[in-house]
Parts: sequence; structure tokens; C-alpha cells
Amino acid sequence: IAGQIEDPKNLKGIRGNVSLAVDSFDWLAGYLKKELPPLGGLKATAAIVSKDDTFAVSDMKAELGGDNLHARLSGSMGDMLNLKSVHAAADFDLSSLAVLSGVAQAELPSLGPLQGSAEIASTDESFELKEITIKLADKTVQADAKASVADLLQLTGINATINVSVDSLASLDELLQQELPGSGPVELEARLTAAGGLEAPAKIDTLLKTDGVTARLTGSIAEPLVAQGLDLLLTVDADSWQQVGKLAGTEILSPVPLKLESRFSSSDNAFELNGLHLQSGKLDATGKAIYQIPSREGERPVVNADFHVGELDLRKIQKARAKAGEETESAQTPAQEDENVAGEKLFSSDPLPWESLRKADVDITVQVDSLQTLRLNLEKMNAAITLNNGLLSIKPMKAKVGNGTFAGTVLLDAGKLPAIFDVDVQLSNGTFRDFGGRVNFQVDLEGSGNSVAEIMAGLDGQIVFDVRGATLRKSLLTGFGSGLLSSLNPFATHKDTTELTCAIALFDIEDGIASADKTIAAQMPDVTWFGSGEVNLVTEEIDFGMHPKARKGLVGLGNLASLVHIGGTLANPKIGLDAADVAVKYGKYSAAVATGGLTLLADIVFSKIKANQDVCAAIMEDLADIQDADRQAEAGAEKRGVMKPGPPAAEKTEINRQGMSKEQSGRKTDKKTEKKIFRKKSLLDSTDDYL
Repeated sequence: IAGQIEDPKNLKGIRGNVSLAVDSFDWLAGYLKKELPPLGGLKATAAIVSKDDTFAVSDMKAELGGDNLHARLSGSMGDMLNLKSVHAAADFDLSSLAVLSGVAQAELPSLGPLQGSAEIASTDESFELKEITIKLADKTVQADAKASVADLLQLTGINATINVSVDSLASLDELLQQELPGSGPVELEARLTAAGGLEAPAKIDTLLKTDGVTARLTGSIAEPLVAQGLDLLLTVDADSWQQVGKLAGTEILSPVPLKLESRFSSSDNAFELNGLHLQSGKLDATGKAIYQIPSREGERPVVNADFHVGELDLRKIQKARAKAGEETESAQTPAQEDENVAGEKLFSSDPLPWESLRKADVDITVQVDSLQTLRLNLEKMNAAITLNNGLLSIKPMKAKVGNGTFAGTVLLDAGKLPAIFDVDVQLSNGTFRDFGGRVNFQVDLEGSGNSVAEIMAGLDGQIVFDVRGATLRKSLLTGFGSGLLSSLNPFATHKDTTELTCAIALFDIEDGIASADKTIAAQMPDVTWFGSGEVNLVTEEIDFGMHPKARKGLVGLGNLASLVHIGGTLANPKIGLDAADVAVKYGKYSAAVATGGLTLLADIVFSKIKANQDVCAAIMEDLADIQDADRQAEAGAEKRGVMKPGPPAAEKTEINRQGMSKEQSGRKTDKKTEKKIFRKKSLLDSTDDYL
């Protein structure tokens, strides 16, 4: 300090210069007991002049000269003791945000360089931040921010704008400490205006642009510091769903553009989504939702929602997905295909996230006027979904399927583990696109478990499938194995379609064994197939046999495959021709096959008569009689040594269950048996409905 004092006793008439030099701030880090960035040295100068009862500082300059952090300050102060008439400007350069990790006591990303400047001036009662600017010029992330504050002490009169550009959302992984999708370039513009400060209503306007997607969020926030009192309008315009999927990190193949608009608001204990309106091609969807925040500890949040969808057409998406799948398959070598299938299982043993069903209560209604896919057209779809303390209910569930109707209920109780579910659905006279026939099915299933595999292993119930007057195209049967179409109807191998007069399959399921005991039939103009078999849902093994009978002329069985056997697993089914002894095992509908005592000519004649009956109706009407007759024929064949008896049905089921838990076994009750008997009786009584 150098200068002069006219009145030392009263410290008046002071005029002088002050200079300060600090080589290192290591001592300050020890004093503060806090790690500081490598600040380097400090040099500062100022001129001081006394004025009346205060001091004025002029020509103030300071420079902090570290290798990774460089800062400069200049300014003046008219009244140093009362901090008035202040004007100061500062700027800095930072090589990387990682330099500040010690100060932040957190690992910061190595983004940089970072530059900033600020200008401050005092008013009569406060300080004004005229402008602060920050600029980040990283290789992958570029950002700049500008802000001003009219009153720094009261934090009022705030205006701020932020602009961010990234090569991809994935560039922000390190900064946000989480993995983001690898999108295209993203630009974000945001503006905040808070005239009354951060404890008064503030206005926001945010615009996001990326790869053909523009999203805007505008509105107000009553209490910005605690994000309460939201009243925001969201609008999204996208060139295609593909672009939206890319931004969200998921693959959506639809090229159709979309527009979304919705208002988002909040109160003390709830968030509301109102006026939701989504338009995309022919799709026009509206809805609303409310999220209720628990008012007490231990309570669950509640979600109430109502959605309405006009026309939803998924055909373009399905075509694009099928094309992508074909390209993937064509790129695979035979060795890769075998490797993909070997050991693959359809039912996962991974635990299902049942606990998530106990975290909230839900009441949602969904209406869809029309849903179109490549295979079917659904209309007037309605579903009511409720969730209460882990009990999920979808009831009712209704839709019009072509010219038919679909209805059903689904119950899933995950309140306690293992979870229990009950499914009861029915399709009546449904018609499918490019299928040409009427389809009926009824599914009534019960099960429990903590994984899909565990549920399937203890499944109980019944499935009935009935098709009338259908036309099967080769494209529909490609996935069932090479040669299946020609095997089903060898007299029409040159045709692209096979007419299916009727087909029926009735499965009884107990302890994970789906058994079709002589309750499978498929009738075509030239040939009728009869079959039996089972699917072991524990091991996923398939074991079915289909036995043919010619319908036109005295065509011998020699002109037909003696038996089509479907084996393998659910993930990798295999279709082939089996030997005659296997045919005896499965083709027991006629005494000619079961006893083996008729001549070839008698067998052919009997087969023709039997094959020309309405076998599907016969199964429904005479199921009990057919099974009883076959049991007698089978017993006679065993006595003559034609067939070797297998283990009793109960023993066989126990063998195939393969370690099913006692707790699961204990869930089987007489009520289930009663339901199964009732289902068979009701099906037999409603033959006219099926016909």
C-alpha cells in the first residue's frame, strides 16, 4: 500500500494505491478444509480515495492465472463502506468442468472449454445483474446461456435463455450419469421469465428440435423452486414415428407423421393430463389422466385415466417389421439359425416384476373404434382396467372381430406370491382377413407362479378351437414347417390355397399338460385328418399325430402319408412322417385303425364314410361316446398285443410335471374339476351355436 493521508488522526484525505500478489492458494484450501481447483497465482491492483466519511475505489483490476482456470475482474466502487455505486465486470476461462470436481465434491465430466462473463451494477437499494453469459464449446456438446436479474438481493426480474446443441443424446451420458439413446443431432432452446422471482409465478417456453421432431412446452409455474402449480401446454410435431422412436431409444418402423397436443397441470396433491389429442394418419386419439399423490406415508398413488382411439391401422408397421425380419433371416447362415434355435425356450424362467403391481392403484378405461392389422379387423373395442393393491382386473373386455364377437375377463392377483391368475375369454364366429372362414374359441385357464415358465408348469383349464369354411394360404402355413400344406392335402399340392371345411381342437390342461385326447380333426374336400397328442408346458415338448382318411374315391392310405407327426418343442416345432406303429398310437378314431383287424378294402371304405361326416360336429356332439368307444378298442388291441399300455394318466401327468412345487399342487381343487366338467357339458349343449 502506497500513498498519502492528509489527516491521519481522523483518516481523512487518503489517496493511495493498493497491490496484492498471491503465489498460491494452497494455504486457503487447508484453512477451509476443502479441496480447491488449481487456482494458480493472483495479482490485483486498485486506487483508493477517501471522500467525506467513506472511500471510493477506482481502477480496480484482478487476475487469477491458473493453468486450467483463468479469471479477470475490473470495476469501481463509489462508496466502499456502504457498497454503493458499484460497477464491476468479470470473465473467466475454464479448461474442463472436471477441474471443479473437488469444489463440487462430485465427479464432473470432462466437458470443455467453458467461458463466462458477468456485469453487475448497484442501484439505490440493491444490485442488478445486467448480464451473465456462459458458453460451453465441447466437441460433442455446445451450449450458451444468458441471464439478467433486476434485483439480486430479492431475486426478482429474472430473465434467462439457454441454447444447447448435441451431436446425439448419448453425448449427455457422462453429464447426466445415465445411458441415453443414440439419436441424431438435438437442439434445445429454453426461456424463463420470472418478474416476481422464483417464489412467484414464472413463464417458460422450451423448444426441442431433432431429426424431423419438434416439441414445444409453454406455460407457467406458480412456484418454480418446488415445481408446484404447473400449467403447461405440450405440442409435438414429427415427420414420422420412426423419428420419435429414435429419439426415445426404441425402434418404431412406421413412416406416418404425427401431431400431439396436451395440457399438463398440477395442484397440491395431483398431476393432471387434460386435452390429450394425438393425430397420425387416420389415427385420432383423445384422453385424460390424473395422478394422485399419496397424502400419507404407506399409501399408494392412484392413477385414473380415460382414453378413446378412433381408427388404429397397424398394417404398414407390420409390413415394415416383417420386411426387416426377412432381411435379418436372409443374412443368417444355416449354422447361425441352428444355434439360435438350439436350447431356446419359449417360456422365460426370469422372475416377473409382480412387485410393481403393488406400487400404485389404477382405474383406466380404453375405447378403440377400429383396429386394423394384416390378419384381422377389430371394432368397438372396450376394456376397463383396475388395479388395487396388486389385484389386476381387466373386466369387461369386448370387441367385434370381423363378423364375430370377442368377450372375456382377466384377473391377476399379485398381492401375495406366487401370483394367481384366471383368464376366461371367448371368440364367437370371428372372421379374419385373408382367411375366409368363421373362427370360434374358448379359453378358460387358471395358474400361479413367479415366472412365465412356473405359471405354465402348473396351468389348469381348457382351450377349445373351432374353424369353419376357411381358406388356408401357403403364406399362412409357412411358419409351421416345410411340406405341411401338401401333407394336409396331398391331392392339391399344385394349388396356392387349401380349403378347410372345418377344424377343431379341444385341449384339457392339468398341471401344465395340455392334452388333446382324440379331439383334433381337420376336414378338407379331399381328405380328413384325425389327431391326438399333448403339449408338455413344463418341458415345452410337443407330441402330436395326425392320421389321414381319404374322402373322394377309393383312394388308399398308400396314396396318403400314413401319419404326420408334430414333435420338437414350442420354440422349434418339427413336422415329419412317422412309422405305422406311431400311427396306431394316435390314429384311433376308427376301429379299422385301433383293432387292425379289417382288410385294406374295408379300411378304405370305412375311412371314406367316416371322413365324409361332419367330424367337427361329431366331436362336439359325441365326444363322450367317441372316447368311450376308443377306450374299449384300445383295451381290445392291448389284449392282442397290438399296443403296449403306457403309464396311467395320473402317473403320466405326475411324471411330466417334473418337480412341481407342493404349494402349487395344493392349489388344485375340486372346483376346478367341476368347472372342467361344466365346460365340456356346455360345449356339448351348444353344438348348434358352433354349427
